Amino acid sequence: MMGYSNRQNLNDIHIYFRFYPDGTVTAALPVPGSDNKYTLSMKELDKDSKECAIKGKYVLKGNKVEFKLVDKNGSADFSGQFQENKVLLKSHSNINGKDSMITYDFYKW
Repeated sequence: MMGYSNRQNLNDIHIYFRFYPDGTVTAALPVPGSDNKYTLSMKELDKDSKECAIKGKYVLKGNKVEFKLVDKNGSADFSGQFQENKVLLKSHSNINGKDSMITYDFYKW
């Protein structure tokens, strides 16, 4: 199981991805608390948890990956490539039409 995050980039919304050997990918966005500190339950990334609201299936070909994540608001398409200790992902939101390209660093849970 591999995890990645863009938490080092202070200007972006921090997203956490977890890739499972069975082809499942999950994502979580930390939620700001009353003290303006962000919290994230690791259950949100557990593919078997009812708290995991964002998930999909990924396809891996060599070091290239493609997946679609779906939640109650809609979906987003991702494609990219794994590099040493990071993954570079292009994304397209089917909710708001926004495109982005972000590097996510390997993250130990």
